[in-house]
Amino acid sequence: MYARAAGIHGAASNLPDGTVVVLLKTDSRQETEAYVNALKANPRLIRFYGNIQSISIEEYTGRIYGDYLF
Repeated sequence: MYARAAGIHGAASNLPDGTVVVLLKTDSRQETEAYVNALKANPRLIRFYGNIQSISIEEYTGRIYGDYLF
C-alpha cells in the first residue's frame, strides 16, 4: 500500500519462516527510505498480520518477482 501510494513498483513474498521479502523497483535511496519509514510509522494505520522486528536494506539487481506484485 505504501509503495503504491509513492508510485514505487515491486513485489513481496512471505517466506516459510515468517520473513517478508520486498523487492522495490527503484534506484532512489530516498524513495526506499521513505517507504521503510512509512512502514515503521504506519500513518494510514494499515493492519498487518504480524509485526516488524527488523528491516534490512540491500541492493538488488535481479528480476522483480514475488507472490504479490504492486
